[in-house]
Amino acid sequence: MKNFASVWRSWFGARGTALVFLSVASLGASAQTSSREAIDRGLAELRGGRLTEARVRFQIAETLARDAGDRDRQAEAVFFRGLADQSEAQAGKLPGDPTHAAGQAGTVRLLRSALASYEEALRLRPDSPGILNNAAQVQLQLGRTNEALALMTRAIGTSDPMRATYTRNYADMLLNAGRWRDACRFYALVAVEQPQNQPLQQKLVDLCMAKGPDLMGLYFWDLAQAGQVVQVSERALAIVDRPVWEPRQAEELMAVVAFCLARQRLVRQDFVNSSMAKRLDDLASHRVVGEGARELLQLIAGAHMDPSQYRWWPARHQVSQEAPRGIWPLEAFQQLARSLADRAAEDKDLGRQEQYLLLSVGLNLEAPDPEALTQLANFYSENNQLGRLDQLMQRYEVDIFRAKGTAYTQTQLKRIYRYHMALGVIYSHLNRWTSPRVVDSATFQLDRALQVADRLKEEGNDKGLAAVTVPVGLVDLLARAYEKDGRIDQAVGLRLDRAEKFLEAGNRQSAAEVVRPLDAVLRPDPAGVNNPSHSRFLKIQSRLSEPSVPLGGVAGASAEIHVAAQAEGIAGNRGWQSLTEADRKAVESAARSALSTLGTGTAQSSPKVQAYRTLSTNVAPEIQEVSVSGEQGQAVVRRGTNLIRVPFKVEQAPATPGNKARWVRP
Repeated sequence: MKNFASVWRSWFGARGTALVFLSVASLGASAQTSSREAIDRGLAELRGGRLTEARVRFQIAETLARDAGDRDRQAEAVFFRGLADQSEAQAGKLPGDPTHAAGQAGTVRLLRSALASYEEALRLRPDSPGILNNAAQVQLQLGRTNEALALMTRAIGTSDPMRATYTRNYADMLLNAGRWRDACRFYALVAVEQPQNQPLQQKLVDLCMAKGPDLMGLYFWDLAQAGQVVQVSERALAIVDRPVWEPRQAEELMAVVAFCLARQRLVRQDFVNSSMAKRLDDLASHRVVGEGARELLQLIAGAHMDPSQYRWWPARHQVSQEAPRGIWPLEAFQQLARSLADRAAEDKDLGRQEQYLLLSVGLNLEAPDPEALTQLANFYSENNQLGRLDQLMQRYEVDIFRAKGTAYTQTQLKRIYRYHMALGVIYSHLNRWTSPRVVDSATFQLDRALQVADRLKEEGNDKGLAAVTVPVGLVDLLARAYEKDGRIDQAVGLRLDRAEKFLEAGNRQSAAEVVRPLDAVLRPDPAGVNNPSHSRFLKIQSRLSEPSVPLGGVAGASAEIHVAAQAEGIAGNRGWQSLTEADRKAVESAARSALSTLGTGTAQSSPKVQAYRTLSTNVAPEIQEVSVSGEQGQAVVRRGTNLIRVPFKVEQAPATPGNKARWVRP
């Protein structure tokens, strides 16, 4: 645990910053200077170990501040008086100091005296996280764990710049109290905010490995998605060969590694000589992940670009269902292949770019990579190689339609959308806007893609599928298709419809882009003021000019919360499981309570401070976390020793997906 002395040093270093958050009373200049001078002299004595002199200085400062009516300065003086007692209790006997502690009884006396000072300071400044932290440390030293945790709960609920330190202390206390699962969660919160804190990262790994290995994948995915891809990939590779893992857990760790590598924009020559490449080479003989490690090295080296040379990763994928957590290993591997293609494009190596994309498409014919297909279509079009695109479709068209059919059978709406979009882009490049068979036309596929996107938005399913972000380019393609077919009114209606949907989702930029081509046509209103399209266009322009309404506050409290009927097991029992009505109401209440704190005075400008907030004590105790991004949200709920993730949607006009927040149970 970071002891109080470290916090004391931080307090000294940040004292001027901390006072920015205080409401300083208006004082006469001489009185304020005198109390400030007395505190500074007391601190010099305290640093030098002269505790008696320090206490005298702090007592003088307290008296001066109280007489001047300066509660903040008075609280500061009282705090440091308590710190002098805590310092002596921590140090034990101090040679040459007549007030030294005399054994255990003296230490307890000093701790109680320090606590009394901190409690007095808290009456003056009840929201001071520094005072709360030190008071909690004293309570813990006195053996009062519950009281210490209660104080730290208040400290981490503030927006203080040192909140990560207080959260780390809180996690240490939870661990000492035997609440290791909760400790893991709070270590992970700090790890997200402090990616360079290697000791903390290692502590989280060691704790999960010792107590609950199944949690390791959960936290690795969270940290990786928060951007800590280098740290996570290194630590996952370091532990993947431990004997504690079941095969599926080791495979999940390899998926995390591939996911992280895909986001590192690898330079092949540099990677070959890296410690990570050496670690993958060391794993090559492992009975579970050895072949996967060899294929990762093979992919990055670009030595073998034939899909038949890859067996381990394609076998780790189930077309019939979503991944239990994160993404399937094959999907992560395909992401890495596409990332390497992007890198090749930056290096102007068009041949290698094409090879990586073709490899990703062909790795598993039950699931041809729709993103790689879309990138290949654009690649061939940009390089005037439409004959190659036609050959690609002759080779994979049946497989693509079969994969899309499987996705329809399993109601995998996101996958359905991705295949429709890929086919629409491909057929548009091939100039197949219409076709006697209908299905192999750009118009049909693009129209279906938008229909599925609407279904994801309006219906979802019991697993809480999130709405997809429809690119403006997709709308433009379909509008062009209508225009080519002479359906001008339908093209105009499409743009207006999509602009309204973008606005409903809080995406003003996309709304403005999609109606921009209509500006010259509809703004003059050639058809007269009664033209419905003209009226809709003006309403859209009016909404685009309105100021943004933040999610939260009164709006957040009154928002409609739609909780999914099923939850995903993320630790302990995995897979999807049904929710009771009581479960859903608890999540709805927690989400509403959390959202009501957005847009209030608790919001801060620092991204790190905004990393998380604390849930209200009124929220049901089984709710561990609530997070929201615009209209998509999820709650983490504890069921015994298991954790489940419950998706929910927030319906509010206008929604603002730019608002992201996370609340945790302290």
